[in-house]
Amino acid sequence: AMHPYNPAFYKRKAVYNRLGFENFYSMGTMKHTDKFGNYISDESVTLELIDLLKKKDGPKFIHTVSMQNHLPYNKSDNNETYFSQLKPEDNVILSNYFKGIEATDLAIKHLTDFLDTFNEPTMVVFWGDHMPSFGKGREIFTEAGYTAKTPDEDLRKFSETPFFVYTNYDTKKVHYESLSPSFLSTIVFDETGLTRPPYFDLLTEVRNTVPGIKAASRLNQNGELITNLTTEQKKLVNNYEMLQYNLLDGKQYDTDELFKVK
Repeated sequence: AMHPYNPAFYKRKAVYNRLGFENFYSMGTMKHTDKFGNYISDESVTLELIDLLKKKDGPKFIHTVSMQNHLPYNKSDNNETYFSQLKPEDNVILSNYFKGIEATDLAIKHLTDFLDTFNEPTMVVFWGDHMPSFGKGREIFTEAGYTAKTPDEDLRKFSETPFFVYTNYDTKKVHYESLSPSFLSTIVFDETGLTRPPYFDLLTEVRNTVPGIKAASRLNQNGELITNLTTEQKKLVNNYEMLQYNLLDGKQYDTDELFKVK
């Protein structure tokens, strides 16, 4: 696991160990630590990933969280204007954010260019967790006219981000509608042909029925809001919630069986 920030935050060092990761790389243990703005850059993270991939020590699963484009975005004398209706200080925030996204694009290209010459079959799953926070109470979004009319629409507008799956070997192109991040792991099993433990069988079943789940919102296979769950959907979501409770807050019954590869 890699998180280019202070490992004490959210007790990351202990948590990643409890999750089963053999090694955890943070700002104090990474070799590449050049910054972009306030944080270690995505280019540095890419260089660190490439170094790890080059090690001839067997297959790897690497979970990486980036920090480069995290707030704050206002530390700059940048004066580019993107939206004429915004205040000058808000344009600075947007300009900094857009430059960060541009730098991230270049870092991703660096990684995929490397993988195209890498002789080990490799898959990259890339996603974001939510829209950025711009100003107090999302005032920049409001000024720019990016608003929602209902709580469900609000939740979706500010939770939904693009994601992609990239491989350096031939696979068919697939378009996915809205999908909760917890189901991304099922794509890995689908596309690699790896044997999935029973837990991921359940995730796949939920994904095929209710692929979007956050708070009280539920999305169907077409990315549409489900206003009323069917009896089957309710049962499936309830089983999923009970299993999550068992793993996180319960007594972890049958945990070994849930994750055993048969």
